[in-house]
Amino acid sequence: MKKEMKPEDIQMAGVALIMGGVVFLIGTSLLVTRDPNLWGVSFMLIIYLSMPLLVVGLLGVRNRYGEKVGGFGKNILLLGAILGPLTSLIILFLLGNMDMSWIVAYGGHAVLLACLALFGIVALYKKPLPRWNAVPVIAGIWYPTMLLFYSITRNTLDWEGGGGIPMSVNAAILLGIQGVALAALGYILKSDAPEETASPA
Repeated sequence: MKKEMKPEDIQMAGVALIMGGVVFLIGTSLLVTRDPNLWGVSFMLIIYLSMPLLVVGLLGVRNRYGEKVGGFGKNILLLGAILGPLTSLIILFLLGNMDMSWIVAYGGHAVLLACLALFGIVALYKKPLPRWNAVPVIAGIWYPTMLLFYSITRNTLDWEGGGGIPMSVNAAILLGIQGVALAALGYILKSDAPEETASPA
């Protein structure tokens, strides 16, 4: 028999997703400032605070909407909730190569959010959410895309924009949209918690 989360647990997962999105936005905003003095704070916020909150939130989304999107959508959220933290923990085994460990540590969120984006693509067709079914895609797509782009082009990337819009501004805008979308998804989840039915006397 499928074990349902209690309504209060669904609401708690929604709150965790909202908080995780806000903390993720703050942490990545500090990261794109490229201020070495803020990288440690950014790392702590993103890896040790945002990650557990987002994992709880994704598991809540999976429990509430997993059956409505089918096996792939349900399992991809579970995969993200497992592989995201696991990818970040690999940093403990790569401390000898700080450049690679940096990518791996921040890559955990990329894995988690990419899985959320894949769930979102399915959600566009299945429409499991009561509203705003495009939110999971928006909440998941930008950070993995930017991290992949940065990993490939970081040696040739003109971060200051060369007279155009600085890359840091573009990144801040996209990450801002993603943080708001994560919070919006958490709000949807929190608001859509099932009502408890009274048990017969």
